Amino acid sequence: MIIKTIPLSHLTTIHLSGYSYLNIVESMEDLASVEQDYFIGGGSNIIIKDNFIKLFKLSEKFSYIRIENDMLIVGAATKMSKIMQFCINNSISSLDFLYGVPLSIGGAVFMNAGAFQNSIKDKLIYAKVYLKGSGVKTLYCNEINFSYRKTSIKGIVTEAAFKYEKDDRQNLILKVKKNISTRVKNAHIHNTFGSVFKNPKDAYAGKLVEDAKLKGFIKNSAKISNRHANYIIGSKETEVYDILFLIDKMKNDVFKLFSVELEEEVKII
Repeated sequence: MIIKTIPLSHLTTIHLSGYSYLNIVESMEDLASVEQDYFIGGGSNIIIKDNFIKLFKLSEKFSYIRIENDMLIVGAATKMSKIMQFCINNSISSLDFLYGVPLSIGGAVFMNAGAFQNSIKDKLIYAKVYLKGSGVKTLYCNEINFSYRKTSIKGIVTEAAFKYEKDDRQNLILKVKKNISTRVKNAHIHNTFGSVFKNPKDAYAGKLVEDAKLKGFIKNSAKISNRHANYIIGSKETEVYDILFLIDKMKNDVFKLFSVELEEEVKII
């Protein structure tokens, strides 16, 4: 295990101010020392609320992609941008619905990430998961319970295998451009952790926040997006407590007006 002091702006996609102690997991043996509540992936779905907290993250040794037995095998630390490039080069369409999402595949599997009417559960064959006291176990898709942005996985994903699906390379490139264009138009891909809240039953969290007249609401350098009210925009100067203030205001105002209790999709550490 390697320990470093890292700016939070390098660890999360919303690029907050502050620093953290980062424990970099170099081997399967290191996983025995990991505190899962403080384990992070690509940083796209988290808020870190304390300076110099002790975090854990997989090293680049867990970042790899290969084709094996008609499956796409991916290490948990592999970023979606790397997967996207590999799949385009090899005309593979398995995970094209996630192109443009700034996450690592381990986190995507753990939270059943999805977009454009698809989710990880539709493509996953198995996940290798480290369980404290038991070591690495292979969980096949039918052994995992999936729900909206949630799975029954309790350990740390180290590897995942996906259906090997082919497509024309030029068609894939067009899909990438379309997906990224849609994200840029309707939401954000920079300086945000993604959706703040899960969509309630029969409603959209962003629409509820918008109807509460909170689009564009600012707290210092943190802002509820003018483009999509379920996004908060920050920067490396943004204090985490300004983000938490906005989250509380969104929840409280929506509940007061519509009696709907919003549930965070973002993980707060």
